[in-house]
Amino acid sequence: MSLIIDGYNALFAYRGMNPESALETVEESRVAFTEALGQYQFLLRETITVVFDGPTEHFPWPVSRNRGNLRILFSGPDADADSVIMDLMTESHDKRRLKVISSDRQIRKHAARIGVQTEGARVFVENMVRRLERREKQRAAREPREKFQGLEADQVEYWKRVLGFGKDKEEEK
Repeated sequence: MSLIIDGYNALFAYRGMNPESALETVEESRVAFTEALGQYQFLLRETITVVFDGPTEHFPWPVSRNRGNLRILFSGPDADADSVIMDLMTESHDKRRLKVISSDRQIRKHAARIGVQTEGARVFVENMVRRLERREKQRAAREPREKFQGLEADQVEYWKRVLGFGKDKEEEK
């Protein structure tokens, strides 16, 4: 299922879930959010298009940028993201496999009228964050504890002796 995401709608839901992001600028939050979307897209293996309002003056990528199956679009100075999203929905050839992520009433009404599924931005972001956290915990569970915490001091000394480290200094004494 392909997703079209109302960028700022979802971004502000994302910022609301991450207290530390309140200290970031909108541009920094946007970059962090699109990075999270890229990770989520990798999990879903579906195409995600995120549409932001306005020009790209403070964004490190061009107006339309593909990052794998994550498309990042900006509406430009003469349009708004809502119009771009509604145009993308209307132009879609497979509306049954399309879902729009937005809490905007106008977008949701348009989607219902043409047979496109919708999901609220907050619900989507909560699910995305939960799945990404679960994935990270699973990844950490597969790795040995020592990889993240290091060896105990006695283990370090043991391996130094086994591998022959520190012999020169001991012999000098």
